[in-house]
Amino acid sequence: MPDRSEVLCFGADPVLNRTRRLILQSACDVCVASTLAEAASWMQERRFCVILLCHTLSLDDARSALELAHTLNPEARILALEEGHPRLFLRAPHQEVRLEGPADLLRKVAAIAGLRLPEPVLPPTAKAPRKSPPRAE
Repeated sequence: MPDRSEVLCFGADPVLNRTRRLILQSACDVCVASTLAEAASWMQERRFCVILLCHTLSLDDARSALELAHTLNPEARILALEEGHPRLFLRAPHQEVRLEGPADLLRKVAAIAGLRLPEPVLPPTAKAPRKSPPRAE
């Protein structure tokens, strides 16, 4: 059994999948799938706390993934990403959201899964800005 919560990112765009893995790996273990067969294989093998469905999936693949998740991972929360309008019309506790950037993805996954985010590393305190020299008249 894994020490950390697991998230499955399922999307048709491999670049988005890799990017989301990089964003989320500080808070959880992340598996990615770019086909329905890969997603089904992961869902049979692991128990995910969140299954992230990308807006790049066809509507048929997204619906099929929902059915698989309800059958194979019924405890998992579904977080479906949309691009301005919902298409799956999920009911709570599942969500369909439009993201406002990478940090928003991390916050939304943590919120839906009940995860505690790691404390951010803050840069050293910046020095006061230098004042401009007086203007010569």
